[in-house]
Amino acid sequence: MSTSSSAGVRATDRPGRGRRLLVRGLLVVGVPLPAVYLTSVVTDALGLSATHRVGSVDDPAPSAEALAGAAAPSEAVHVTGAVAVLLTVLVAAAALFIRPDRPSSARYLLATFSALVPVALIVGDPDNYGGQAGLVDPLFLALPVPAALAALVAGPWTRRAAERGPRLALLGFVVLGVGPAVWWGVRQALMQRNTYPPTADPHHNSHWYVIAVLTFMVLALSVLAVLNAEGWRLAAATAAADALAVAVVSLFAPQSASALGPYWSGAVIAWAFGVGFAVVRRAPTPRLLLPDRSERIHP
Repeated sequence: MSTSSSAGVRATDRPGRGRRLLVRGLLVVGVPLPAVYLTSVVTDALGLSATHRVGSVDDPAPSAEALAGAAAPSEAVHVTGAVAVLLTVLVAAAALFIRPDRPSSARYLLATFSALVPVALIVGDPDNYGGQAGLVDPLFLALPVPAALAALVAGPWTRRAAERGPRLALLGFVVLGVGPAVWWGVRQALMQRNTYPPTADPHHNSHWYVIAVLTFMVLALSVLAVLNAEGWRLAAATAAADALAVAVVSLFAPQSASALGPYWSGAVIAWAFGVGFAVVRRAPTPRLLLPDRSERIHP
């Protein structure tokens, strides 16, 4: 009786064919823009397609943020952060594209792209020469819109069969990480906002921006893992992997811009392993199904 009822709920929650096509269409239209943009940041940080920074005799004196960037020319952490953001975006988009009928995939994508919004508001619309041309850069604001629409159309709040969530262990790690994550993400976004002129900072072309986005992305996915009963493992594992990558690179390349200090790197590594342990500890254990003894036929 319960099985048929559960199946009925799933059939009711499943979006129609037209809605699934709309979700996939929005992903096809919306994901390439942030993917190409993030790829350009990766190639710029690697020096494969360095953008020519034009200077002027009217340029103001370099800001403190630009001087700090110039004093730490290594791009190891920025490359790691940009690649992590790019892979997280692609995984989230692929999950919803393959299963547009799964609300957990919609929530995962929505949490991933929601990280771009606070960063866009903090960075603003710098004119790169010491002032602000507007409240928000239109490009930064446009990046998450199509993908977020795809997640909303897919129905992220539709209820499905619940699974047991992570409980107190993961909740404790998330609570510990909220404060430091917000502080670090805001700091990196302000670095991007206040670095000028372009010729003074080798990290000027959105390198600080991707670290801020990654930080808020880890935070959003961590919170989703605590709140979301279905599909929480993927969100938690992604947040742990992204944070771990930046912390490890910071240890091996401490001279890099945006590198965490050794103590903070150790703390983030411990946090990532703690979250990973919570994921593994709550993973379902496969059981070997044996026939019921009462149903055996004796000669």
